[in-house]
Amino acid sequence: CPQYVMQVSAKDGQLLSSVVRTLATQSPFNDRPMCRICHEGSSQEDLLSPCECTGTLGTIHRSCLEHWLSSSNTSYCELCHFRFAVERKPRPLVE
Repeated sequence: CPQYVMQVSAKDGQLLSSVVRTLATQSPFNDRPMCRICHEGSSQEDLLSPCECTGTLGTIHRSCLEHWLSSSNTSYCELCHFRFAVERKPRPLVE
């Protein structure tokens, strides 16, 4: 059974780093957007909005999304059913 590396494109190809900074400074509760999978913010990796989900479910790290899609063997959002542009590449023999 071959293993694959998942690569996902955001629906609009736009990172949310500027939105994250704006929301962090404007939020009355100082709630910062975080990844819906790992619950981390954007300090280590930028957050994407890759599907039609909004609010706290609308942001995700690309690496978290790719890992989730790879392990779940699916190509769509389990919540809004948006189909991701997924490219499956054979995993290199040596990393």
